[in-house]
Amino acid sequence: MNIMADARQSRRLFTWLFLFCLLLSINIFPHDFQRHVKKFSDFRTKQTLAHEFEKIDELGEIKHAAAIFDHLPNKSKYSQQEQQEFLKSPACHPHFNVALPNGGWTNTTKFKRLYFYHARKAGGTSMSMYLRTVAQYYGLEFEQNEWTAMEEPGTFENSTFYVTSLREPIDRSISHFKYEGRWNCKSNLMNHSFIPSESNANKLETWQYSGGHSRHVCRKKKKKTRFFLGLCAVNCYTQWYSGLSCPEWNIPFIQQYQVARKRVFRYNMIIVME
Repeated sequence: MNIMADARQSRRLFTWLFLFCLLLSINIFPHDFQRHVKKFSDFRTKQTLAHEFEKIDELGEIKHAAAIFDHLPNKSKYSQQEQQEFLKSPACHPHFNVALPNGGWTNTTKFKRLYFYHARKAGGTSMSMYLRTVAQYYGLEFEQNEWTAMEEPGTFENSTFYVTSLREPIDRSISHFKYEGRWNCKSNLMNHSFIPSESNANKLETWQYSGGHSRHVCRKKKKKTRFFLGLCAVNCYTQWYSGLSCPEWNIPFIQQYQVARKRVFRYNMIIVME
């Protein structure tokens, strides 16, 4: 067990070191970056990525994701258009095109802003700190968002390079439970007599709702319902990326998924974390 844990930790460290070197080489123009992206694609084997995306597919988080690899045995269940769309996914092919408000792209505009959507418990804190350093180095405005809906590319006035990260959803959910689902840290933070133990801990079996241990409830501010999601155990990527999961809105889940899928596919770079 310790050997497996050490091996996994080593893979994570190696991945982070590679990402560090990759991002260090970014010069906000595509030529050098594309060369390093190819090395990154070679480093992560198709078999490993396919396994990760299949597990994501099983949870309904990012459906059809396995179709990005044309050698998969179940590729026949996807249309030719779907296969082509996933082959162009920014998880496999990051790019330096600027998203336009009309849904199109341009490669003639220099980036002025770097935006990072921080999916919770998916390596976002470390990635955010590093991307902030990259933005400062190149004189870019930097913004990161962790609590509300993902920004739609092309809706901000300054040309923006969009980045987000994905993690295998079961590992992500368990990590989130360990981080702030086992005990109500907010209410116990100032209670110095509280001693966490197995007897006063929440159970993993109840960590099964869109809001963690309970169903997601959106906040109301100035009589308006606003999407805000911190705790999340299931369907998290769809909720975060679409921002449409407030129960009061009665938006079908398939519609939320379609919005999330379309939005994240217009990002410049999706980092798949181990």
